[in-house]
Amino acid sequence: TAFFTYGYLWGMNNGFLEDDKYKPVVDKAWKYLTETALQPDGAIGDVQPIGERADQHKNVGANTTADFGVGAFLLAPSEMSKYVSEK
Repeated sequence: TAFFTYGYLWGMNNGFLEDDKYKPVVDKAWKYLTETALQPDGAIGDVQPIGERADQHKNVGANTTADFGVGAFLLAPSEMSKYVSEK
């Protein structure tokens, strides 16, 4: 979700994607990232494991995290801040 959110926002910010078409998708993803993945203690949870454990229906919860998930999460708000400041 974080990588897709980043990608959609980057595309919107750089004129490749139409705001009116993709904004609803970004809003839904942003809600998930900020209200579900972001934990009360500031940790990023619900990160899908990699490799043989990469089943999003198993082994995923508030306590599952990984460096790449945190990095993806940080990319999304970097583009969101550009998006809201330019609109």
